[in-house]
Amino acid sequence: NNVDAHRYPINCVERCKKLRRRFNRNPSTMARAIFFRSKLCQPLSPDTPCVLIDILLRKDQQDNTDENFHERSVHISIYDMTYRYDMDSTWLQNLSTLIKGSNKSNFDQDCETAAGNKCETSSIPTLLNLFVNFTDCNLDYTSPRSFKNASRVILRVGEVRFTSNVLSPSVSVQAYKLSLSDLCIHICNYRHPHNAENALLSCAHRYFHSEDLFVLGSNQRTSNQSLTSLDNDLSRMDFV
Repeated sequence: NNVDAHRYPINCVERCKKLRRRFNRNPSTMARAIFFRSKLCQPLSPDTPCVLIDILLRKDQQDNTDENFHERSVHISIYDMTYRYDMDSTWLQNLSTLIKGSNKSNFDQDCETAAGNKCETSSIPTLLNLFVNFTDCNLDYTSPRSFKNASRVILRVGEVRFTSNVLSPSVSVQAYKLSLSDLCIHICNYRHPHNAENALLSCAHRYFHSEDLFVLGSNQRTSNQSLTSLDNDLSRMDFV
């Protein structure tokens, strides 16, 4: 209805406006980057999409046996992305709880028939062909303030490929394949700030606090024109 549409706008522009109003009303609200396009170096292929997800539902209409067997293929490709890991963050658990809770309520609501009988869980065998590929991605970790020894670590992943055929209902044996190539670890013995990278994020000046964007010294600010390679940029940041 109109009330719900006004309270929970679907339009992306309206959502951004509500978010900005929330920041204005609550100065203590903080924005944190979690998963974003890497800003420490220029990608080898700037035109390549950073996230691609393809889902294929395979079914042969001429084969009657397909009614008792479902097969799906999921291809996930992630390129030139950085995941900034925060040990104290609980966003993933909160998101998982939200999804599970909403799914459960919808299931309970839809699972009741006119006769008052509950639906039964489907036992149709399902095969999920899963293909996941990470290329030129970074895992960025900074030790929490409560840790005695300060550090920041960046794990550079050239390529990671994960494939699996997942059967449901589960069976006693599942097959997985994992391949890694071009792994590199960069580390420094202090908590190097993320300010230079934050300043390059989209709409950063709208949602980040000034202390998360300010960089001491103009030579420490990272720009698209000065970016050469990840190794050179991290060397200027005193990573080894």
